[in-house]
Amino acid sequence: MRRIVSFIVLSFILLQISAQSVPVVCSAGFAFEISNNPNWGSGEPVIINITPGSPAEKAGLKLNDIILEVNNKGTYLKPHRTIKAWMLDNDNSYIDISIRNLGTDFKTIRIDKDCRSRNGIDESKLASVFAFYSLEDVQNRVFHIPMKITTNPEAVLSDYHTFDFAPVDDGTPDIDARISAIFERMLKKRGLNRDTEDPDFIIQTFYSYQNNPVYQASSQTKS
Repeated sequence: MRRIVSFIVLSFILLQISAQSVPVVCSAGFAFEISNNPNWGSGEPVIINITPGSPAEKAGLKLNDIILEVNNKGTYLKPHRTIKAWMLDNDNSYIDISIRNLGTDFKTIRIDKDCRSRNGIDESKLASVFAFYSLEDVQNRVFHIPMKITTNPEAVLSDYHTFDFAPVDDGTPDIDARISAIFERMLKKRGLNRDTEDPDFIIQTFYSYQNNPVYQASSQTKS
């Protein structure tokens, strides 16, 4: 009986040692870059990608959030490798990230790391592998709209939190109200609030209609 107990204890110790010796990789599920945009987070790290379903998304991190601190360490003018090293610190199972965006000047978010064996495979790669054997393909698509944007290089957009629209008169077309509704919905989604009394900035829209040179009225629509 003693031999059996000793064998069980020894086996348990060996399993513990084996588990500790397996290389572990931890991920929070987001990527960042040091911004050189004078209008948004210049010299600071800005979130540029968030993996769907990752700890970062579950914690509430958003695209374009400006990272002010990582584990109570300031990030301003710090190199990318230094900030990344703070995030990869294996002593903690989480990362405390303080952010700034259109909805807040300072907010701290705790992100629990997703740690697994280095020899494992993450969900994004696993989905691509299974796509070869499935009737449903897994794809990543990006939709681009060609737009020309002119900004004031001295404007720090993270300082703006409220907005309103320029006054309209009785002769304003109904489409203007629909355009304003789109702006309002998207700005509120980004964290801004509408203030009709003392807004930080005012929106005024100008537009014109142009004929599509490739449109042919006589052409038949192909299904």
